[in-house]
Amino acid sequence: MSLVTTPYLRVYWVAAVSAPESEQESVEFWHEILTRSMFAGKPDISVFQESHPATGDKRKVDLVVKKIVLPSIKIHILCFVEVKKPNAPQSLIDEVEGQAITACMSYTIVNNMEFVYAMTAIGTTARLWYYEKGADYLTPMHGGGGLSDQADYIEANSTEAHILLHNFHRMLAEPPVSSN
Repeated sequence: MSLVTTPYLRVYWVAAVSAPESEQESVEFWHEILTRSMFAGKPDISVFQESHPATGDKRKVDLVVKKIVLPSIKIHILCFVEVKKPNAPQSLIDEVEGQAITACMSYTIVNNMEFVYAMTAIGTTARLWYYEKGADYLTPMHGGGGLSDQADYIEANSTEAHILLHNFHRMLAEPPVSSN
């Protein structure tokens, strides 16, 4: 089941695959998938571009999925999203996964969270991850156990995209919790 389910999402998908040397079209594609598909109709979920992973952190993450937690009226990060251009060489795959680990580490330490999710994307392909506080690695939610293997990334406009959908549902069912 493809995640590209509407003509509007298809326009963003075509733009991303038609710009193999541009990261921005891929970021916009994933922003639209997350806001119009994955988390559509969920008033407690928001997706932001260029957001800081933690208070005081100077670096920015491409996309951040935030969840309002009631009744505490707190905002927790559900998922960090780091994106690279479609034709990314191996060095950029290593880099995007490293950026995701860094964001997760910073967030869980500063905000005293037990875990958080991450998504790394190479163009219109993605891999979802689980990060547990204190770890120096990401745990894949699908694919093999290793890092930096583009073969484990799933194309959003493919029949295998149901695996991504399943793991997004898992994120919603098991959101990150504070250690407090």
